[in-house]
Amino acid sequence: MAIKKFDVDVVLEQAINTFWQYGYHGTSMQQLLQATGLRPGSLYREFESKEGLYLLALSRYAAATITTVNKRIQGSSSVLDGIKSILVDLFEEAKAKDYCGCFLVKTQLELSAHNESILTNVSEEFAKIEANYCANLKTIFSPEISVHYAKQLMLIIFGIRVYSYQTEQPEGVEEFILSILPWLKEDLA
Repeated sequence: MAIKKFDVDVVLEQAINTFWQYGYHGTSMQQLLQATGLRPGSLYREFESKEGLYLLALSRYAAATITTVNKRIQGSSSVLDGIKSILVDLFEEAKAKDYCGCFLVKTQLELSAHNESILTNVSEEFAKIEANYCANLKTIFSPEISVHYAKQLMLIIFGIRVYSYQTEQPEGVEEFILSILPWLKEDLA
């Protein structure tokens, strides 16, 4: 049995960056091998296929998103303040020259009619992110309201991620977000 000479975590991060930049169809096996430093046999032994590597990369990205959301909320003065800062930052991220949007959203847009297994995986990962927002919201709202608000958040996040490719951003982003999601105002909670 061959000994692994690579760190799976590092390979997944490199794969995420490559897929994120070029998309699933736009990324060749040669690009993946170059980005990860793997040989073809190692890639196929560990991940079985390009799709297998892509699915693990999507799951890794979603897990990192949940971790980031939880850290932001826990590091804020309140759940609502944490969520507001996350939404405002989504607009700020879009101003970067190398903005790539959300890996999951890009996947959904690219593969909506092409690959059912990847789309199923993306839907499952989005459901985990939504459930995480819901769990955080349940600390201040009823379970029913939390489910509703978590769905609203996901809708807004999808919209921000796609809208952010526009050259012009709305002025007063926080006020704009509060006009769409008035329940984010501290005095209403």
